[in-house]
Amino acid sequence: MRYLLIYLFITGSSALLQAQNLNNLLNKALQYNAGLREQQSAYEASTHAAAQVGTLPDPMLSASAFGQMVETRTGPQIARFSLSQQFPWPGTLSGKKQVAELESQAKKYQQEEAQAQLLWEIRNLYFTTQSQMTLLKLQKENLAWLLSMKKLAMARYENGKASLVEILEIDLSISQLETEIQVTERSILPLVKAISNKVNAEPLDSLPTLDLGQLLNEHHAGEPQEVNPLHPKLQEIQQMQSASGQMQQVARKEGLPMIELGFDYWVIGERMDTDHSLAPADNGKDAFMPMVSLSLPIYRNKYKGQSQQAKHMTEAYAHRQTDVQNTLDASFRQALSERQQSRWRIESLQKQLSTIERMQRLTQTAFSQNEVAMSEVLSLHQMEIEYRMQLAMAQTECLKAEAALAYFTYPTN
Repeated sequence: MRYLLIYLFITGSSALLQAQNLNNLLNKALQYNAGLREQQSAYEASTHAAAQVGTLPDPMLSASAFGQMVETRTGPQIARFSLSQQFPWPGTLSGKKQVAELESQAKKYQQEEAQAQLLWEIRNLYFTTQSQMTLLKLQKENLAWLLSMKKLAMARYENGKASLVEILEIDLSISQLETEIQVTERSILPLVKAISNKVNAEPLDSLPTLDLGQLLNEHHAGEPQEVNPLHPKLQEIQQMQSASGQMQQVARKEGLPMIELGFDYWVIGERMDTDHSLAPADNGKDAFMPMVSLSLPIYRNKYKGQSQQAKHMTEAYAHRQTDVQNTLDASFRQALSERQQSRWRIESLQKQLSTIERMQRLTQTAFSQNEVAMSEVLSLHQMEIEYRMQLAMAQTECLKAEAALAYFTYPTN
């Protein structure tokens, strides 16, 4: 029974760790995030716009009956049926369809950009949470060390080898550290809740504490040299620019005549006012008439306005493309610089920690031989904790830079 409980605990812990793994959280966010689902629905709705604007207007069928029949040579007009169909100038409907398809494609890239932005935000929240949890772990380790040193100091005080001041100094450090632990613990829960809200799947109450160095190895964005030229944010603007350019062509074609084809059919009754022998040969014969008509787009201001509007929008998107490209490039270079600086700090801090560990071993030996005071041991240990906290901060900054680079190099589908 004991071994069964141990097995269930281990497998349950493994399942929990897997469920709260960053990659797992990112995949769930792509499936369940409410903002992304809204973007997906908007994109799917836009895919149906092309069918609406790319088809002919409905034909018109009318029927009329004469209350007072109009007499003609061949007989009275009983009823009239008319069928007509309008045809925009060739190329108008296909142009509108292309505009709708380009705008729909822009919606798709907008959705992909929202995905990239969401993944960036979750990574930042996750790495910040891991940084706080690492800080909490260091604080608790430090507290345990201080409590053990307090016992040692009290034993030395009873043997006359330590002063009361040393014990009071340790008590002061413990009190301060307990307050810091409470503050850190309370800062973690809002971060976890923020991640849970972003993922929008099952609620998260906690995350496992992971090694920041291991996270750096697992979430390395490579060595990119530039922003992805097919970044979804750039592609979205490109599609909207193309749609505006196509809209100029549509505006010109809408300023051309619209063709209407029609067919009228009259139902004619037989003449009853004359003898059949004297009636015309086509007595009572129905009549029909095909028609062709053209619209006269003589009010040109609205067509010129549409064309100029599309032209200026095309120019606006071109300027926006340049501005967004410059902004992405600047942010990309900043992220590269921050990552490199963080790497330098990590390397330097690791060397310094190695030196501090050597100093601690020497100090512990000297302390056991009563060659140094306990205050020196406490001071050196506090220095080690501070450097380890600085290392955690540098690793977190490096991870955030990696998350930014992953956004700037986000691939498009």
